[in-house]
Amino acid sequence: MFGSQTQGIASETSDYDFYIIGTKGAKVYNALYDLLSKKIGRLVDIDIVFDEEAPMELKNHVAKYGEVLYQKNLSIFADFRQDVMINYADFAPYRKMFSDATLARIE
Repeated sequence: MFGSQTQGIASETSDYDFYIIGTKGAKVYNALYDLLSKKIGRLVDIDIVFDEEAPMELKNHVAKYGEVLYQKNLSIFADFRQDVMINYADFAPYRKMFSDATLARIE
């Protein structure tokens, strides 16, 4: 889980954000949505993001602030964090070049 709910800044209308490391599919999504809806117990937006679809910035946010609700193997989230930190650092120069080029085009 990530976002405002885990950072202690959620309001009454805040949504719930869930990050899934594992197999993506409609069955998995629907089963998770049904389970989470019942657990939350009120009408609220629920966002479910699968790892394979997530941009690096979101992965980095989840690695820093995410809270594990369930993992089949205790090393899954630790391995995810390690991979994200390595990849995020590796691509930092490219993100800066892209950001600088974008800002230059705006000016």
